[in-house]
Amino acid sequence: MSKRQLLLGLLVVLAAAAIYVYLTDPEALPLPGAATRGASGSSQLPCAEYKEHRKNVDVRLQVPVLTDKRAPVYKVLEVIDGDTISVSKNGKTTVRLLAMDTPEKSTTRTGEVQYYGEEAYRYAKSLIEKSDGEVRLTYDETKTDKYGRDLAYVWLKDGRMLNAMMVADGYAYSYTASPKPEYVDLMLGLMRQAREQNLGLWGRCE
Repeated sequence: MSKRQLLLGLLVVLAAAAIYVYLTDPEALPLPGAATRGASGSSQLPCAEYKEHRKNVDVRLQVPVLTDKRAPVYKVLEVIDGDTISVSKNGKTTVRLLAMDTPEKSTTRTGEVQYYGEEAYRYAKSLIEKSDGEVRLTYDETKTDKYGRDLAYVWLKDGRMLNAMMVADGYAYSYTASPKPEYVDLMLGLMRQAREQNLGLWGRCE
């Protein structure tokens, strides 16, 4: 068998393998027009196309500080990603941070890290570590989501709101699901400010 025939045979085998992989798992192969990769090697989110949910925001753009210290203190057991933690409440409770959203550190379906997901996770973890792993929680009208997670504002040991810090420093988007309008507006204002200053993900996404 000639080298040309061997090469042709190898190409046929590779093409057949690629077709098989695509048919069994379409996500495994990149397609034309698919999302490009960010600096951390993860898929970029369409940051420039993020749709804001309000036009006018008339709030003071400052990270809130919890002055009422009656809320119990919980130990953070795990930082799952930039917007989800678990705490020592009733043994172990998963908490989803309200009024904001970060890129996913990983997705159940593909296991792929989204653009800036790893950075958001590391930043949230660093802030909680500086808080000695202790936080307070306050709640809105809706206290849990459909997954059984607590929906809460998370306050660090120095009183600052973790949710707002993530948005203000460019590691998270404002999110419309919160039923508390003053914090929803605040998050949007902080996000706009972070975007104008090219902080965090806003400075690196396309």
